[in-house]
Amino acid sequence: MNRPVRIPSREFILAQTDKCVLFLEAFKEQAQIHQFQRRAESLRDRLQAMGATPSLVQEYNNLDQQIQDAILFAAKKTIKKKYGYCRSLNLGKAGYNVSFWKSINTMRILNMDIPESTKAMARELDIDLDEVAQMSNKHIRMTAREAVSNLREVQYNAWEEREEWVHENYRDIARARQEPDWEANMKKMLKETQERAVNRKLTGMTKGAHRSLDWIEVPIGTWFYSHSKKEIYKYDRGVFECYAAISPSPSLIPDAPWRFYTHHHLKVPNDDIVRAQVEEKDEMIILTAVEQPSVIWRTVNDTSEIEKLLLERNSRHLRQAEMEEGKCHDPLIRQMRMNHGVDMMDEVLSGTIDIPEATDEII
Repeated sequence: MNRPVRIPSREFILAQTDKCVLFLEAFKEQAQIHQFQRRAESLRDRLQAMGATPSLVQEYNNLDQQIQDAILFAAKKTIKKKYGYCRSLNLGKAGYNVSFWKSINTMRILNMDIPESTKAMARELDIDLDEVAQMSNKHIRMTAREAVSNLREVQYNAWEEREEWVHENYRDIARARQEPDWEANMKKMLKETQERAVNRKLTGMTKGAHRSLDWIEVPIGTWFYSHSKKEIYKYDRGVFECYAAISPSPSLIPDAPWRFYTHHHLKVPNDDIVRAQVEEKDEMIILTAVEQPSVIWRTVNDTSEIEKLLLERNSRHLRQAEMEEGKCHDPLIRQMRMNHGVDMMDEVLSGTIDIPEATDEII
């Protein structure tokens, strides 16, 4: 399938002078409408005279937000959505033709008059509306399907259409702009067009079509144990907290651990996890029972529940340092910091630490 992924994007770079000019013009228009300069100067004078009072601080925040909104508005107005197809005259005309016949079909089904926007499309496409009025509903539907099929064909050959358009029109455009190196620019545009076509195909093959999230899986239960990793996991709001087994040496892992540290780190659980039962104490976590392998995942299809679970997961994951006070949960590093203070840590950071000696001291 030679179609781009369904992720529209809005972007432009400073090298695109025409886009930058349009963006600045759109922003200046918004700045004049909302009188940003006058309001900013007035706010500055009042801040100097009265200081940062709560009302002036709120006014400053409102002004700052309005300026940001104006910038985003100007950017969205300047940049069109890019769906991955290479632009050409035939592509635009084919898309316009689909929109026209879809509108005609809708108006015929609803028994409504043709709107002015559709009439404007008819004039642009040189279509006689009197002939359209004599067409049957079946004929209109067939014409709409043919327009969609033609659009798909043009999209399939989008980069060839673009290449042909560049050859035919860019030379005249460049001469009108008096560009001395128009040949080099034309070759660059053709190369970018070919690369974009190849990247679009590769992306379609590797990632496939994108769609909205309609289901997720969540574990059944809270505590789990991995026989291969000798670790226990606690499911907490979308993430898994991993607890390492207590051992006399970090390099030695017990064959059948039953005592685990109380500190953890976030980790994707191993595939062989099974449900477990634990007893939480202040100094350790004791593994009391391990269940037989069974179904531990359930599917969630309800959109409201999916949204709730994802929000909880993002809040838990992104606030990890805040919730856990930014402490290091690795047992070896915690033991180093507790027994050796900051001297050894300074040596680690400076690269002057004696590794064999330090390792012997820790073990």
